[in-house]
Amino acid sequence: MRPKVKDAVDCTIDAMREGLRALYKDAVPEIFTDEFWLSIDERARLEVGGTNEYIRKTPLRVEAQKAQAVQWFVRGVPAPEAARSNGISRASLYRILNSKTGGTA
Repeated sequence: MRPKVKDAVDCTIDAMREGLRALYKDAVPEIFTDEFWLSIDERARLEVGGTNEYIRKTPLRVEAQKAQAVQWFVRGVPAPEAARSNGISRASLYRILNSKTGGTA
């Protein structure tokens, strides 16, 4: 199991914890239960969008470029021009066209 890397969301949650502790330092300590901190973690991750640890291998921008190149090719633009104009290699365009999905996925 790989060690957990501290990301921006974790840093934000830590800052929230410190702020809450400082704000309620004179309050009854029983409110700071494990369940309380878990609810804070979950809420903060939902707010910040950090619920997913998966990082895409290829950014959505690249996927959009590939889809645009396929559309150009289908419209009759020559493959080298369609690939070059959309920032992908001609080989990548041919791989997409020869895939089982034919560039529609």
